[in-house]
Amino acid sequence: MGVHGRPRSPGKHCYEQMAIVKSVKMWPYCCVMLIVLFAGPGLAADCTGYVLEQIHSLVLGYDGGSWFVLRWQTPTDMTCTNRYCVCWTKLGETKEHCFHITTGYLSYMADANIEPCTNYTVKVSAINTNYHLYSHNVSIQFRTRPKDVTYLKVQSKSDTSLNIVWNNTYTNKCTTNYNVSWINLNTGQVKYSINSANKLYHNITGLKACTLYEYDVDTLADLGQHSGVTGRVSKTDGQVKYSINSANKLYHNITGLKACTLYEYDVDTLADLGQHSGVTGRVSKTDDLRQSGQSRDKLNFSRTARAEESEIFKLD
Repeated sequence: MGVHGRPRSPGKHCYEQMAIVKSVKMWPYCCVMLIVLFAGPGLAADCTGYVLEQIHSLVLGYDGGSWFVLRWQTPTDMTCTNRYCVCWTKLGETKEHCFHITTGYLSYMADANIEPCTNYTVKVSAINTNYHLYSHNVSIQFRTRPKDVTYLKVQSKSDTSLNIVWNNTYTNKCTTNYNVSWINLNTGQVKYSINSANKLYHNITGLKACTLYEYDVDTLADLGQHSGVTGRVSKTDGQVKYSINSANKLYHNITGLKACTLYEYDVDTLADLGQHSGVTGRVSKTDDLRQSGQSRDKLNFSRTARAEESEIFKLD
């Protein structure tokens, strides 16, 4: 300590000591860094003339129509392997598309210029980029599946039908048929129909009113391939009934309804020349006439209501 308790500034000798200490402390870290940099696969050993072992179990992991995923297992001996070389060729072409990937990956996704319904040959090799070594390649051949339909939608619908349409935007030259299916989401009941390859629409009939349905179109091809379903949901219209009143009758008794159910009722004024006013759109719910502990036979029916118990209601 200096005068008045202040710390003295370190002299030259002190700075040299600090530098020595820092140097000593940093040395183990430098060693670690050198080991990490120079002990990787294919760099730790002298690989001159080394024969690389090929990869194992090359498979098509997934076929997406316009892309695919390859998977494989490593060689047992990885001493001099530091990369994999993946090459693919389209049938009828001689140009190879090749890519190098590090040994940390055992899969590869090709998604550039891949076409549906097209045959490909894929080769994968173990390589060493420093010594220019290549193992024998392992290859597979396959045809990509057709792509999903596009612009699938409901063009029109009613209380008992859904008229759906779609496009075949992609070059699905292997398409043979379309499998159209629909599911009642309330009951889980599934039905389907097969369309020819040139029929890009289907009228789904026999549905229940005011019910949610999931409809799908699956593109089918030869070789047992298919695109996968598309999955859209739509609701059928409510059941519509109507009656014509004369111009001087300003009321109507709507009968045959279900208990405790919402109904929309409309009155459209008609004229000659085919003109009309447009509907008015009001909503009302029917009463629930069921009474606890009382049988149907004990219910009092009015003279004007002579249908089933569930049909004797009034609208507001």
